[in-house]
Parts: sequence; structure tokens; C-alpha cells
Amino acid sequence: MQRLKKYSNYNWQYIFFVVSLLLVALFSWAYHSYNHHSFNAIRFQNSLHQKSKEAEVFAERFTEKLRPGQEWIAVDSTENMKPQGVEILVYKNDSLKAWTNQVLPYQEESISLLSRRVVKLTNTWYIIKRIPFSEWDIFTLVSIKTEYPFNNAFLKDEYAISLPLVLCHQVVVNKKAKGVKVKDIDGNYLFTAQECETSDPTYANWAVIFMFITLLMYVQIVILNIKKQDCCVRNNMVFLISLLSSGAFYYLHIKYFWPGIVYKTTLFSPLYFGASDIFPNMGSMLVLALLIFCESFIFYKYVNPPQLLEKLPSSRLKKYILVAISMLFCFLFWHIQNNIVTQLVSHSASAPILFRITDIGSLDAARLFVISLLWLSVVLVMEKTIKVFLPQLSKKHLSWIIVTSMLLAASLRFEVLYLLSVLVFMVIYFMLVWVTRRKSYHAYNTFIWFVFVFAFYAVYTFYYHNIHKERQERKLLVENLSFKLLQEEDPLTELLLKEAEDLIQHDSIIVSELCKPTINVEKLKKYIEKTYLLRYLKRYDLQVIPCWPGGDLKLINDDNTYNCYAYFDRLLREKGTQVMGSQHFYFLKNNAGVITYFGIFRVNKGNPQTETSMYIELVSKPFYEGPGYPELLLSERESKLREPLVNYSYGKYIDGLLAKQSGDFAYPIHLERITNSQKDFEVYYYEDYSHMTFHPAENVCVVLSMPKVGLSMILVAFSIFFISFFIFGALLIIATRARRERFIYIFSVQERIQIAFIGLMLALLVVVAGGSVWQTIRRFEIKNNQMLSEKTKSVLMELEHKIGSEKELTPDMEEYLTSLLMKFSTVFYTDINLYNTEGRLMATSRPELFDKGLSGHLMNSRGFIELSKNGELEYIHRESIGKLEYLSAYVPLYNMNNHLLAYLNMPYFVGTSELREEVSALVMAIVNFYLIFLIVVIALTVVVSRRITHPLLVVQSKLSQLKLGGKNEKIEYKGNDEIGQLVKQYNCMVDEMAASAEKLAKSERESAWREMARQIAHEIKNPLTPMKLSIQYLEMARRNNDASFDEKLKRVSSTLIDQIDKLSSIASEFSNFAKMPIAKRKRINVVEVLMQCVTLFDKSKEVNIWVDKNGIEEYYIYADGEQLISVFNNLLQNAIQSIPSKRKGVIHVNLKQDERTIIIQIKDNGKGISEVAQEKLFIPNFTTKSSGMGLGLAIVKNIVKNSQGDIWFETQVDKGSTFYVRFPIYE
Repeated sequence: MQRLKKYSNYNWQYIFFVVSLLLVALFSWAYHSYNHHSFNAIRFQNSLHQKSKEAEVFAERFTEKLRPGQEWIAVDSTENMKPQGVEILVYKNDSLKAWTNQVLPYQEESISLLSRRVVKLTNTWYIIKRIPFSEWDIFTLVSIKTEYPFNNAFLKDEYAISLPLVLCHQVVVNKKAKGVKVKDIDGNYLFTAQECETSDPTYANWAVIFMFITLLMYVQIVILNIKKQDCCVRNNMVFLISLLSSGAFYYLHIKYFWPGIVYKTTLFSPLYFGASDIFPNMGSMLVLALLIFCESFIFYKYVNPPQLLEKLPSSRLKKYILVAISMLFCFLFWHIQNNIVTQLVSHSASAPILFRITDIGSLDAARLFVISLLWLSVVLVMEKTIKVFLPQLSKKHLSWIIVTSMLLAASLRFEVLYLLSVLVFMVIYFMLVWVTRRKSYHAYNTFIWFVFVFAFYAVYTFYYHNIHKERQERKLLVENLSFKLLQEEDPLTELLLKEAEDLIQHDSIIVSELCKPTINVEKLKKYIEKTYLLRYLKRYDLQVIPCWPGGDLKLINDDNTYNCYAYFDRLLREKGTQVMGSQHFYFLKNNAGVITYFGIFRVNKGNPQTETSMYIELVSKPFYEGPGYPELLLSERESKLREPLVNYSYGKYIDGLLAKQSGDFAYPIHLERITNSQKDFEVYYYEDYSHMTFHPAENVCVVLSMPKVGLSMILVAFSIFFISFFIFGALLIIATRARRERFIYIFSVQERIQIAFIGLMLALLVVVAGGSVWQTIRRFEIKNNQMLSEKTKSVLMELEHKIGSEKELTPDMEEYLTSLLMKFSTVFYTDINLYNTEGRLMATSRPELFDKGLSGHLMNSRGFIELSKNGELEYIHRESIGKLEYLSAYVPLYNMNNHLLAYLNMPYFVGTSELREEVSALVMAIVNFYLIFLIVVIALTVVVSRRITHPLLVVQSKLSQLKLGGKNEKIEYKGNDEIGQLVKQYNCMVDEMAASAEKLAKSERESAWREMARQIAHEIKNPLTPMKLSIQYLEMARRNNDASFDEKLKRVSSTLIDQIDKLSSIASEFSNFAKMPIAKRKRINVVEVLMQCVTLFDKSKEVNIWVDKNGIEEYYIYADGEQLISVFNNLLQNAIQSIPSKRKGVIHVNLKQDERTIIIQIKDNGKGISEVAQEKLFIPNFTTKSSGMGLGLAIVKNIVKNSQGDIWFETQVDKGSTFYVRFPIYE
């Protein structure tokens, strides 16, 4: 049983290590063999079959509610029963009567669309099942996968059933296609999921997790092996082997990309961070930081310093040199870690410093973790080194060495960051020295100061790098932007023109007009504006110029006549650049500060008699502020083109006057308000913005601006660093203090109060902050609902004014209604849809949504029910397209006769990004405020907890100094609380102890003297008897005139003299014992006294005395110097006398010290002390010698105790004994 317990305690680390290593290999195998889809197909089919069963159950419940003419009532009553990913369409007589979602494509609702089992409607693949029921045909639609024409932040191709296929598996309805054949529950073929090379990243992510677990278990095994060793040298060897093993692992990791699976994850991707071959990615940096920290932790907690460091030379100069070398080692370690951090900051794709907590992503969190590990490693190594060298020097000498060394280091380079790093190193070093001299572990207040220093250093360093990196990036941006602004190209305009050019070329109305003998240019212009210059393109003025071969062109302010073909061909050759990917449009260069595009469309091309050309010129309007193009309709490519300038504003000045601007900053008309300088890439501050100027041409200046970083943003960044370092540091302290006892008992009472206080305040802040954020978002939603409602009513009034006289809205009014909605959309800055009374789309201001299949032509079922069936006059709710959620308002539109004309819908996603930014700003303001407030709470906790626990600390200090028979001081405390009662009881105990000590001392003295008198009487009687007998024997010899009387007299006299000497010795020893209470204690160097005594005995030829002072030359205690000599003489003499005559005597004298005491060890190789003698060794009347009273060790113990010290011994029979004497330092 005991063996099993030992196995469970010491070998589970090995089991976990092997298991985690095998799991890494298993996930790697699963990742690389993922394309074997037999098992995955079964899982996918099972999930799909389950969803199909849910659809059948829902259809049964739906049919139970279905009644003639009440199709929408059935939809309404079963809405909450509808499974996710399941839709229903209700047909009657091949006519659509009700629906649960806008799944049908634009203007397509024929029942023939649903004739196949698997069909793609709008952008989603569905499994169709037809269920005839009475007079209806009910179709259940189970979604398989969404496939959009393009992907962006909101539109992502994904499977409705998340397991187990990945996004690149394309759905193909073709039995012959290669891939996973998916079948229905009856085994019939449904579709094929074509295979792809991309594997599921889940396996790789799990492999990363278990790789880090493997590393941690490896470190635990190293610690376990160190604990098992019983020799310092072996401990150091295990540490050295682990250090080399860690280095070897990291070398294999970065050299041979091992384990290879982890490089398939985002964490190990060089796209987000990559500095060099040594620091290839963020994941490798995390591995390196973890290894450095673990080795530093092992060095700090488990590795003993080598003997060479313990035996410092006695020369003060050499000692100073060694201490300086240790400081240099620590500084180099600090400098190396800072260089790693600099690499981490400089080569990251994200910003070096974060000013909003919501900006923290997984890679940013990993970066913070790496920095914390590296800097904590420095603290561990520095503190360990300080603990080795600190006892060797006084505070004054150590301070001089630190200051001198750091001044020398600072003189090497005169850079701000380098000098700051030297200063921070000095501060940390001094703080560690102070902490080491005070306590054996970090107190809470010192820990807070450490966190504060590191957070301050991080903010300054990262802000410095952020400015440098941002300005370098802004230089590239302003150069690229200047080139584009000189060219005046607009990528989004070019995208829209490319989409429209084929429609224009084949537009029957345009072709018909161009074929007429007389072309109505104004009519043609209005038609193109109304049909093609929609939304974003409304920021351009249109000019249409018809022309034909041989036709002439006359320009304004020019009396000359030109051939139009030749003129425009020359114009395009000199100033035109064909738009990439376009067959008809060109960009025209100009210096007027406007964007100009030129299009050429020809009808009957190649026929000289009938060929007609239409030249279209688009010129940007000055300072146009119309509705923007929604992010929903931008592909990832277009979004990335706009992404670099998202946080910037820019302005273009020509001849010092503003020609164009974009962004949040309102640029002044005159450039001189910002600067008059002609220097490029100079940064100026104006109106709380940072402006960089660049002059791409002599009379052109481009200004790229961003908000200036304010104090509040710096405080937020400081708070982020402070909280991060606080959490990591707290975990480190818990790890260093971890013991096999309850978690709470590893902290002091003061620390428990601080932890409880911070925990409660943190919980309160989280609740309050969460409530504030929720309330803010809620109020913002209410405000947006009100704003949308007001806009909807305004648009409704305008529509009622325009079409309120109509009896009904017919399909042939679509063109007119569309133009109205587009005009109102521009005025009210929102999108507008109009549905007929049957819920079908009639007109829209955003046809792109429906043309691209992002939305169907059916009205939202919930909105239709509320307005048409429940009689609501307004209904606002949240809808979604892809991952974009937005508010959508529905109102009925009536004519003057109160007859329903249509349903007006306003989906408010034009300003989605603006709304999101506004909500984010409000939430961030709240979160940042509470984050800063949390820092204040943590700081105040130190003060409050110390004031609360100060009386307890005083009581603790007095109790620790409480001694029986000593002078114990009372505590003054005026409070009458629980602590006051404790202090009162303590003071009473002091009085009672003083009285008891006096009585005990008196009793002990009387008892001791009685015992001593008995012993002395016994000792005196022993020699008196032989003396009496000797005298009687001598008297008898004299009386008998013995011939040998002289000889007997001589022998008797010798005996009497021996006995008298013995009595004299007894009297002397008793006199010495009686004089013990009288001592002249003072501040004395115990090392010097010891060496004097050793010198006296070192002359003996029978014994060799070895002294190991461990570099301790001075150590002052409070004692009597003469009595100390007696102590050491007695111990040394006893050691010499205990050595058998046939054994070469060796005595080792060793000195050791900790923070508060010195221990003197005297070890011999004598005969040792028996178990019986050990119990009576310090009793006054006991001796192991053949002569003497046995008072020597009793006197020694008395002297040591009176000097506030302690004495004990260890012994082995026939091997020797070791006596330990401990004295406290005198301060």
C-alpha cells in the first residue's frame, strides 16, 4: 500500500508526460489523414438525417395548425417550434401562400424550383422534401451550406451542420463527381461534397495545447528529479541537463519545424509575427519564453549555488569583483530579454500598444504572456543571485557597487530606451535587495511596486516603438495615397463600373436610342443616371456624348472643330489609363483635384453606315457626402483595399487650398493653418490630431492624419499592462509558495484580507461594469429604434405625398418607385424597400442586395404577420444577412382613401459600421474607466489592509519577542474593538508572565543551590575519608616507630596534596558557576573571538583543525567576550578529548549565516556520545570524563542562553559529534 502511494505521488508526472506526447502524435496523424473521409461522411450523414427527422416532425405539427385560408396563422403559431436550419414553404394550386424565410431568389417563386431533392436558393443549398397535405403542397427545406458570391467579415461560406466537413468542400449534385457521397436516410443519393486539401485546424489546435502540456510536464519531471537528489552537486547537474535539453528542443523546433503540426495554426504562422530564424513566429516565441521562465523558476527555487560561489575569497577586492560580475550577468540577462521583447514588438503585425481592451485578440494576449514570462524570469534570476551575494556585503558597499556598475553600463550608449532600461534595472535590483533583507518572500505592497514599475516601463517602451512603427507605416501610406490621389483613382468606383459595363453595353433601351437618327441626349443621360449611377456612383456628374465615324466635335470656349473619334482617341492616349479588368472604362489623369472616368460604348461596331458610339464621362462632385457603400457588399479584396486607411483621415491641397478630404477630421480650407513647411514626412499637431505631410508634386500637398494619443489612452494602456502583469505575477507567487496544505494558508492574514478585498471589489466592478455596458447598449438600441422609427415615418410621409393619390401600385410603376426610393435613400441616408400587399418586393433603393442573392424577394415572415394579420402600424425587429445583424422597420403604406398600397421596409445597415463603432466607443469608455478604477482599488487595498492589520502585526511582533524572564514590553492601543481586547489580554499576560518568571527564577535558584550544595557536600566527603584514613595510618606508624615512617610520610603527604588539589578544583568550578549571572555583554565580533580560540588549539600535533568561514569576516552579536572564549575553548577542548588516542584527530569549524542569525558548527571525528549520555549532557552534575564535576557544558549552555542564542548537537557513536551554536545578529 505504501509502495502504491509512493508510485501515485511521484510517477503520475511521467504518465501525463507520455500521454500528452502521444496525444500530440495522435492529433498530428489525424490532421494529416483528414482527407480520408469515410468516417466523416458517416458522421455528417447522421447529423443530416437527424435534422431531416426534426424537419418532418415540425412539418407534422405545422399541418396540425393548417386551416383553409389560415396559412399565416399556422406560420405564426408554430414559429417557436421551428428547428434551426429548417424552413417551410406553403403552396396552394402552385401558388405560394406562406413562408418562414425569404429563401426564394429575386422574382422567382415557381414551384418548379423545388422539383429537385437538392437545390440552391439565393445563397443556400437546401434538401427539399414535398409533403402533400389536403389542398396544399408543403415543402420542408433543410439547409446544407451557404455559398456567397464573395466573402467578407459578414459573409462566410459555411455548413449549417458544423460537423465534420470544412468550408472548402463544395456541394455538387453529380453522382460522378469525386468526393464524399452524401445519402438520405433511405440510402438515396443527395449530393457530393467535393474533397479539398484544407484540413480541419481543430486537430492542430489541440496538438498545440498538448505540446505545451508536454513541456510543463517535462519541467515537473525535472523538478521531481531535483527533489529526489540529496546532494547539491547532483541538483545542479540535473538543472544543467534540463537547460541543455530545453535548448536542444527549441533548436529542433525552429530548425526542423518540429512538431510540424503546430505550424498549421495561426499562433505559429509567420503572417502575424516573424523576426528571424530564431524568432520565426509568435508560437515559437511563446515556447521560448515558457522554457526560459521554467528554467529560471527551477534555478530560483531548487538549485543551490555552486561551492565556489559559497566560498568567496577573503579579499574584499576580489569579493567586490565577483559581486560586480554577478550584477553584470543579471544585466546582460535583462538586456537580452529586452531585446527579445523589442523584436516581439517591432515585427508584430498588430500595433505594439493597445489603447482599447476590446482590441486584445488571441495573438495580443499571447504577446502579453510572453513579455510577462520573460520579465518574471529576469526577476527570478536576479533575486536568486542577490540571495547568494547579499550576505557578503554591507548595504553601503553593495549600493556603491550597484551605482558604479550601472553608471558604467549607462555610459556605453546614450539612447533613451537603453538609459531607461538601465534605470529600471537599478530600481528592480534595489527593490529586490530591500525585499531580500526584509523577508524571505515578497509582501503584497512590494509586489504592487514591482508590477507598477514593469507596467510603466512597458507603456513607455511600447509607446516609443508604437510611434516609430506607426510613422514608418504612415510614410508608406501617405506615399501610396499621394500616388492614388494624383491619379485620383477610386477602387470601389472601378469595381462598380466593371459590374455595370456589360449591362450598359447590352441595355436594349440604350441600344435602341443610339440607333435612332436623332439621339435624345438628355433622355439617355437621365436613363443612365436613374438605372446605373446608383448609390455610391451618385457622387459623380454624368456627361453623355454620342458620336459616329466622321462626326465632328466642337468644344466650349474653342472655335475649332475636331473629329470626335480622333479627339477622344488622342485624349485616351495622352491621359487615359484603362481600368484593370474593364473593356470599356478608362481613368483620366488631371490636376484639377477631381476623379474622372471615361467610358466608350459602340453599337453596330464595324459598320460605317450604322456604327454609333456613346462616350460617357464621370466627374466626381466636390465634397460629396452621400450614403456610403455598405461593408456587406464589399468583398474581402475591396475591404482590404480600404482597411489601411480606416483609422486615418486625409486631405489633398492644391496650391494651398483644400481640394479633397475624407475621414472624421474636418480639414481647414487653407493648408497654412496646419503648416507652411515644404518638408516631406514631417509631423505636426493641430486640433488634437497628428498630421503628416507629403508633397507628391510642386503644388500638391497630401495630409494624412490620425487622432493624437491622449492621457486617457495612455492610462488605459497602462491599466492593461498592469492587470496582465498583476495576474501573471500573482500566479507566480502562488506557485513559489505552494505547499501540501490548504490553499488559503499559504497567505498571511494581511494578504488574505487584501485578496478578499480585491476579489470582492473585482466581482463588484465586473457586475457594475457589465450592468453599465448592458444598460448603455440597451439605451443605444432604444435610441436607434426611435431614430429608425422617425426616419421611417418621414419616408412614409414623403411616399404618401408622392403616391398617396394612387388607387393601387402596379408592376409597371416599378421604375418610378425605384427612382423615388433611391432619391429618398440619398436624402435620409438609409436603404428602403417596398413590398406589395402580398409580401413580394416591388422596388428597392439597394438592388445589389437582391441581384447578388443576399436577400430574397419575399418579405420577412414575422413582419408580414405583424402588419397584415395582427394589424400593427409599425414593427421593428432585428434581422440578419450572414453574420451582419441590423434593425429593420416595417410600416403599412396607405393612400388618401385609407386603402393599403404596400408595405414599407427600412433595413438600417448602411450605417452599421458607424453604429458599431459608436457602441464600441461607449462600451470602451465604460470598460476603460472601470479598468483604471480597478488600479486605484488595488493601490488603495495596500493602504487600507495595512492600516487594518497593523495592530495585528504589532501583536505578532511582540509575541515573537516574548521571553520568559526577559524584559517584555506592553502594547499601547487606544481602541476598544476586538484587537483592543486582544491587546488587553496580551498586556495582562505580560504582567502575569513577569510575576511567574520571578517566582520560577527564585524557585529554580533555591532548587539549584540545594542541589549544588548536596553535590558539593558529596564531592567533598569523597576525598575527606581517604585523607582521614591516611592520617590515622601515619599516626599508627609513628606510634609504632615504624622503620619506614619517612617513606610512608612522604606517600601520605602526596596523597593529601592530591586530595587537597581536588577540593580546590571543586571550589574553583563551583565559584565559576556561581559567577555566571554576572556578564558584561556588548557588541562583539563573534568571528574574531572564534578565530582567537582556534589559534590556541591549532598548535596541537595530534589534531588538525579546518576552518571554513564561507566568506564571513564580520558578524556582530550581543554577548560577553570572556564568556564566549570559555564557550569556544570548552567545545574545542571537549572535541579534542573525545578523539581516541589511536585515531588522527580532525576538527571542522564551519560558519553559516542566514538573514538574521549565524550558526557556528564544530565537528570532530571522536568516539561520539552514547544514547544514555545524550539525555544528561547539559545537566550540571553530569560528566563523561574520569575527572571533573561535569559543569563545563552546563556553563556553556548557560552562557549561550544568556546571549539569546541556542546550542544543540548531533552525534554518531564511533564516528564523531557535531555541536551547533546559534547567535542572533545585533542591530
